[in-house]
Amino acid sequence: MSLPQSRVIENKALMDSLIYETENKIEQYHWWFRARRELFADIVRQKLNNVTNAKVLDIGLSSGANMEMLQGMGIGEVYGVDFSDEAVQFCSARGLKNVKKGSVTDLPFVANSFDLVLATDIIEHVDDHEKAMAEIRRVLKPSGIALLTVPAYKWMWSYHDDACHHKRRYTAKRFRKLVTGSGMRETKSYYFNFILLPLIFLGRKVSDLFGAYEKIERESRDGLINRMLFAILSMDIAIARRINPPFGVSFLMLCDKEQTVHYPDH
Repeated sequence: MSLPQSRVIENKALMDSLIYETENKIEQYHWWFRARRELFADIVRQKLNNVTNAKVLDIGLSSGANMEMLQGMGIGEVYGVDFSDEAVQFCSARGLKNVKKGSVTDLPFVANSFDLVLATDIIEHVDDHEKAMAEIRRVLKPSGIALLTVPAYKWMWSYHDDACHHKRRYTAKRFRKLVTGSGMRETKSYYFNFILLPLIFLGRKVSDLFGAYEKIERESRDGLINRMLFAILSMDIAIARRINPPFGVSFLMLCDKEQTVHYPDH
């Protein structure tokens, strides 16, 4: 016996909503997302001279935590885009404004639109990462800035990457080649999450061997462990921004347009 199609659709919509609600709760308190958001917020404040007049794009909404952070900073116009219908619907239902469906390889915005574009842990999901970078460059204003983060090192590959549908991990050299090849100019970059790299590497390899990934993830969300890891990563980020460590779990780059290019209407 099968459910009526309308009931199946209704149940799927409920399931999608529950999934994104769970993601939203995790992103609010999980040490990794919290520390990363604080880093992004600090960079945005430094790079935008006047936040009330700025226009910012966040690519890859998930549950909308980054977009919510940006809107809470008083930025004039904040837009979000995601390839997933479910993510767009969930974020719109949460009251986030200017949410659109679209791909990073075909952004639904005209050229030279944004003062700042965030593509944080997005580019590694895309088959055509050259086209993704070209699109990010296209929608930036001539004076605009892109804030990009990607996971580092192919040898760090684990079940985590498979579960997150990653296509690749990057070295600083490989990512610089991608960015400069798109006509962008690097202004600052550094690895971060370098203090915990040995522990994360070991934890992921052990979880791959024994199938303990979900258990390790759950334990890292516990109160005391979560607070400890948040404090370590916050300290790590503060140090990384000053000393530019030669390795880390993630790589961050700020870049701008190297030269003006005239694009047709999109």
